Amino acid sequence: MDFSVATNFDDRLLEGLEGLPVREVFGKLPADPLGGGRASYMLSRLSRRALAAHVQDAHRRSIRFNYLLNAACLDNREWTRKGQQEIRGFLDWLAEIEVDAVTVSLPYLLVLIKRCYPQFRVTVSVFAGVDHVQKAKVWEELGADCITLESLSVNRRFSLLANLRKSVKCDLMLLVNTNCLQSCPFSQAHMVALSHASQ
Repeated sequence: MDFSVATNFDDRLLEGLEGLPVREVFGKLPADPLGGGRASYMLSRLSRRALAAHVQDAHRRSIRFNYLLNAACLDNREWTRKGQQEIRGFLDWLAEIEVDAVTVSLPYLLVLIKRCYPQFRVTVSVFAGVDHVQKAKVWEELGADCITLESLSVNRRFSLLANLRKSVKCDLMLLVNTNCLQSCPFSQAHMVALSHASQ
């Protein structure tokens, strides 16, 4: 079992993780063209240059860096020429700074990244709501290397976890410290609101 750990972009964190079974750290800029699962005000102030340096520091310690592109909504910009150029430009920059992996919630991004950026390992976000074998199979068929399972409805259902493990070959990940309420009726609305709050 390996761990994927959120980074606060403090170099002391990377020092402290050395020698532990940490496969990767994950994080993102406070705002970018795609957005993610946290509002900008909740994230560390960080420049592109500082993020690139953090990625290289992680690599020196044999830790991969996973950039979060896990917005639940792109406001349909992915279907416009301008939006596609912004997305591709940002992905080009992530490739340039040698990010190892990205986490996505939208099938459009997974397919685009696998086709145009094969060097990236792609993880499916908890925002994708994978809570069923069929959902996991579809994401794997699209090219997912790892799927983060829907934490509130899956983590303690051991027979479902066993069936999921038997049904797909890709890696499976469990989110162990969610801040969502059990069976929250507003989780989808919150995901979309958070996504727009970091774009």
